[in-house]
Amino acid sequence: MKKRGKKREIKISRIYFKSWKFIKSIKNYILVVCCLFAFSIIFGLLFPGLFEQQILNIIRDIMLKSLNLKGFDLVGFIFMNNLQTSVIGVVSGIFFGIFPVILILVNGYVIGYVINRTILIAGPGVLWRLLPHGIFELPAVIISLGIGLKLGMFFRYAKYKTRAFLAQILGFFSFIILSYISLLSILLTTQTILLDKSVINDNLEKSMSNPYFIVILPLIFIISVLVQYFIFKREDKKSYLMLLKKSIIAFIFIVIPLLMLAGLIEGFLMTWI
Repeated sequence: MKKRGKKREIKISRIYFKSWKFIKSIKNYILVVCCLFAFSIIFGLLFPGLFEQQILNIIRDIMLKSLNLKGFDLVGFIFMNNLQTSVIGVVSGIFFGIFPVILILVNGYVIGYVINRTILIAGPGVLWRLLPHGIFELPAVIISLGIGLKLGMFFRYAKYKTRAFLAQILGFFSFIILSYISLLSILLTTQTILLDKSVINDNLEKSMSNPYFIVILPLIFIISVLVQYFIFKREDKKSYLMLLKKSIIAFIFIVIPLLMLAGLIEGFLMTWI
């Protein structure tokens, strides 16, 4: 029994170190994420008024959801919120890394906005209190988005680059088209669509949070991935599956533990400080 336990520990440690090795191999993509993130933070710091209402709506929504949460409930909420962002950053990266880049820019801008407003209200001296909140969360999210970019740029190092590029384009458009059809069908079956732009936008937001769409979306994603997978040549299929495997393992062994630590630290800081 002891030998089996030791073998398991050795196997887990090997997987862990291999995960870090994979993270190191995608350092250029992580560096791109860091640069975009830094740029968007500076942009949000210098021009906080561009999307102020949208950011206030996001902050208000998060505050309402976490209003009565304390202790482990708050830890769980923070963890799940960060996990959702990280998962989206990885899986959506398959489509040329477009969605991870959007996530980077949006999150960076929001942080820049928060820093700007915090300095105006409480002064720059209070910023050090924000550091513990991002010490594990930001690396986890940045690594996730770096993995997403790596997946999105698969065609660059595929053996049959043109075919791989075509496969990823078709996968991307199949995802967009199927998502649009699903949203439209939910709109048509649940409510009458008015021509007023604000009403249409409101209806779209409600449809995106509809349980049916949340269930359908992973299926659409799987179909889109299969579309591009079957177009790949045999050699590229093997490389693609290997990349997916390494990405998933790195996410489980590196990103999730970081997010758990982030949730614990932020949750308890927000509860007792």
